[in-house]
This record gives sequence, C-alpha cells and structure tokens, in this order.
Amino acid sequence: GDLEARLGVTASDLELVQAFGRFAADHVGGYVETFYGWLQTQPEFVEYFADPSRLERVKRLQMGHWGELFRDPFGEKHMAGCRRVAEVHARIGLSLPAYMSAVDVSMQYYLGLRDPSVDADHMGRMQRAVVKLVHADAMMVVDHYTRLTQQTIADQTRALVEMSTPVATLWDDILMLPIVGIIDSKRAQDIMT
Repeated sequence: GDLEARLGVTASDLELVQAFGRFAADHVGGYVETFYGWLQTQPEFVEYFADPSRLERVKRLQMGHWGELFRDPFGEKHMAGCRRVAEVHARIGLSLPAYMSAVDVSMQYYLGLRDPSVDADHMGRMQRAVVKLVHADAMMVVDHYTRLTQQTIADQTRALVEMSTPVATLWDDILMLPIVGIIDSKRAQDIMT
C-alpha cells in the first residue's frame, strides 16, 4: 500500500525479487556464515547470543524472514514477521543503529551475489529491486519498533505522573492530594482528572 508507493515498488520489482530469491536460496549457508561471522565482532553478540540454542533459533527465524521477504514481501506472514522482529528488538533494548548495521551487512551480502546465467543488466535490475524491498522491510520494522518505544515512554510518563500526584481517599467523596513542586496547566489538568 502506502509503503510500496513511497518506495516506488512495482509489480515488476516483486517479480525480480522473487527471481532473485530463487537464485539466492542456494547461498543461504554462505549468508549465515558471513552474517554471524560479522555479528561475533559486535558487542551485542555476547549480550544476546551467549546461549547456543538461542543462537540457532535466531538463525532459523532469520532465514525464514529472508525467505518470506523474497517470496511475498508485503504478504501478511512477512509483515507479521516484521512486527515480531520489532517487538523482540524493542523488548531486549537492541538499538536501531545495531539493527540497521545488521540490515546493511545482510544487504551487502545479497547484493554481492551474481548469477552467471543472468546478464549484467537484468542482474542490476534484480539488485535494485532487492534494495527497495530491503528498505521496505527495514522501514516496517523501525516503524513498529518506534511505535512500541513511544508507547513504553507514554506508559512510563503516565506512571510517573500518577506517582507524583498520589491520591488517598479519606472519606466518601473526600480525597487528600499532597502536592509538591510547581503546578503548571498540564499538571493541574492531571490533578483535576
């Protein structure tokens, strides 16, 4: 929908990405080796992947995510996967720069692949389509991640406001509200609410 239009993704791009995905499927092992070789050099690796079973689970999920990106990037299954990626990254506190670095490493790997049976011009069109779709994928993840983070901040702000204006019931319809600090219009409205 909107994301496709924003990035100029066409039906031709989707076909090119699917064709690229069929070719790239033979290179999954190389991708995993390259990506996790790079990831081991990052500070997040020790923090999040010390458990070998977790690492294997994440590898499988990541391969499924790329497979869906190449198969049906705007399908509900892939979009749900993007939301899951964002939720996990928001929950564990993975920074967006760390996520975007990982996206870049992945994209560089895939853009480095060459299918000898495809002429250079067609390969270039396939790669440009892959770039559009990887950007769309990252935008979906970052958008959902940002929404989740904003919701967390709003919830924390609401909790702080509630703590800063504690209300105690003395009798029916009689409340006690100790007030400390400056009362601005926002705080006055919160108190009245």
